Amino acid sequence: MKASALTSLSPRGASRLSDEIGHIEFSEEQVARAERAVAKIVKSHDGQLADEIGGLVAAWRAARDNFADDRLQVCHRLAHDLAGHGETLGFPLATVLARSLRRFLRLGDWSAPQARAIGDAHVDALCAVVRTGIMGDGGTIGRALLGELDRLIDQTLATQTKPQAPSA
Repeated sequence: MKASALTSLSPRGASRLSDEIGHIEFSEEQVARAERAVAKIVKSHDGQLADEIGGLVAAWRAARDNFADDRLQVCHRLAHDLAGHGETLGFPLATVLARSLRRFLRLGDWSAPQARAIGDAHVDALCAVVRTGIMGDGGTIGRALLGELDRLIDQTLATQTKPQAPSA
């Protein structure tokens, strides 16, 4: 097999697994088969992301007016699931938005006046990703949105006296 027909993968980090397996190479055919398998999974899960975001919307509606730990835990779990599924299903922007929401749910000051607005912005953005079918990173608008959400979270965290995160 020619070297140019291989795709390389070097495991990141100094984990014991990477010490054991070292450098891995895949042929173009192996990569193509993997890509076809992922495309098949994405097609078979059409609508799954929308369903998961619908669950988050319902959970957020229940939590946003009463920031009880159990309600925030449900939102955190759903955001965690979305973070895992978004990119796999072709929506990397949903993954990044869900991770950002999860960060805020974990670290946010729920007594802050902007807490509801920050949560609402995340949930609304996730809905927009699916509604408009943004399959990539969202381009300039996606990056600007993520930057603004990060700024609001950082601003809120900088002014809080202690984290009031839901119990994990």
